[in-house]
Amino acid sequence: LEPGHMKDSLAAISSQEAELLKDVSACEVRRSADADGKMTKMLSALNAPMARVDQGFQHLLTDMEAKDRIQMLEWISNIPFGTNHNDIRARHTPDTGKWLLEHDKFKTWDQGESSLFWLQGSLGTGKTFLTSTVIDFVKSRLEDNPKDEGLAFFYLNRNEQARSDPLSALQSIVRQLSTTMKRPEAVQEKLKALYDKCREGGSSLTLEQCKEQILSSISIYQRTTIVIDAMDECDSESSDQLIDALTLFISKSPTKNVKIFMSSRPDPEIKNLLEKTPNIDIDASDNKEDIRKYLSEVLGKRARRDN
Repeated sequence: LEPGHMKDSLAAISSQEAELLKDVSACEVRRSADADGKMTKMLSALNAPMARVDQGFQHLLTDMEAKDRIQMLEWISNIPFGTNHNDIRARHTPDTGKWLLEHDKFKTWDQGESSLFWLQGSLGTGKTFLTSTVIDFVKSRLEDNPKDEGLAFFYLNRNEQARSDPLSALQSIVRQLSTTMKRPEAVQEKLKALYDKCREGGSSLTLEQCKEQILSSISIYQRTTIVIDAMDECDSESSDQLIDALTLFISKSPTKNVKIFMSSRPDPEIKNLLEKTPNIDIDASDNKEDIRKYLSEVLGKRARRDN
């Protein structure tokens, strides 16, 4: 037994262990630095195309004087889409329609990829009021968090010739998607050029020009929502043109984030046209609670008037 010999051996092992820990520490520092460098390069590589895309979109817009811009928009479509919406909202019973926004099918449509949501319901089930609720829902989101999201809506009405025509609906959509929330004073250069060309030629936007321009607008937005109320009120001879256009926007969208919301009465022709299109449908007969609130409000007003 030689205790001194063992002591010397252990000291040598401790010394080698200390040297090994120093080498391990140095390697870890180098590995961390390399990892940070790779991460920085990856972030830079990712940021570069995003910056180029953003700059590319900015180059697609051109500023216009307010007077000239409004004149161009009125030429594209003079249908007062905002007034139509406000008239519906004025007749809308407060706190109704929320059930639709909370429905699982609606959330799937709103949060998923490009798709069409078809709200079906018979006469008197409140489809138009529910449609206005969806419009307000999207508008509120844009007001609370302004971003490059497009919104366009149209209330079809067979009692007004202009509001039953597919071309009028598409022209209105072109107008509403003409600019972005970040630069409301600007319009798309392509649309401005098309406007100048048509004015010089004494013509208005055709159906094909509208579809092409809307697809161009969709490419500028990160997300686009188009809402059409009362599809069954569209001119029966040409309603397929509007539905074909809406399905085209979904299938040809470069962003894959186009949301189409459409309401109508149950219609076998519409169903056939949408057979091969991704869509979600819901029955407006689920509207029982809203109907109860409406009747309560009407009866309450009548009771106050009688008193």
